Amino acid sequence: MPECRPPKTDHFPIATTLSLDMAHNKEVPGFNFRKTDWQDFHDYLSDKLEALHLCDPEDVADFERMLDELTMAILEMMENHTLAKKAYLFKKKHPGMNSPILEQHRQARNKYGEEVQKAHNDHWEEWIESTEAMGLYIINKFVTAAPSDSSSTRVPTLKVKQADGSSAKITDNKGKSKALYDAFFYPTREQYRSKL
Repeated sequence: MPECRPPKTDHFPIATTLSLDMAHNKEVPGFNFRKTDWQDFHDYLSDKLEALHLCDPEDVADFERMLDELTMAILEMMENHTLAKKAYLFKKKHPGMNSPILEQHRQARNKYGEEVQKAHNDHWEEWIESTEAMGLYIINKFVTAAPSDSSSTRVPTLKVKQADGSSAKITDNKGKSKALYDAFFYPTREQYRSKL
C-alpha cells in the first residue's frame, strides 16, 4: 500500500468515520402548579391515601410495594387535577437583542479595547527605545520578575519607631538592612538580658 502513503511521510493515513447522530429526546410537558385548584387537589389526595393500605412495613418488599402505591397515587392525582404546561421546543429570542444600538455599543467597546491595547504597546515600545544600555538590565528585571513586588527595583523608604517613641525615615540600604533584620529576627535571650 505505498500508494496510500502521503508524500514525504513514513506513515499511513488512518481514516476514521464517527457517527455522531443523536436521538432527540421527546419533550415531556411539565405540570402547571400555579393554576392548580389546591382544595380539589387536597380532597382527591386524601381520598386516595385513605384507600391505600399504609402501615409499618414488615420487610423491604412491603416497603417498596407501599412506596410504589403512594407514588402512583400522587402521579395519578397530578395528571387528573393539574394542568399541563405547554412544551416550548425553542426559546424566544429577546426582541431587543438585534437592536442597532446594541451593535453600535459592541463595535465601540471593541474599538476602545483595541485602542487601549495599541496605546499600551506604543508606550512600551517607546519606553524601551528611549532606554540606555544600562537600562536594558532593568527592563529585563521588569519582564522576568514575578509580579509580587510590582516590579519595584528597590526597597522603599522605611519608617521605624525609635526607643523614645519618635519615628525616623531610613533611606540608605545599610540602614534598611538593619531595620529589616531587627524586625524579623528577635534578639537572643543573652542579647536581650545584656540590654537590660
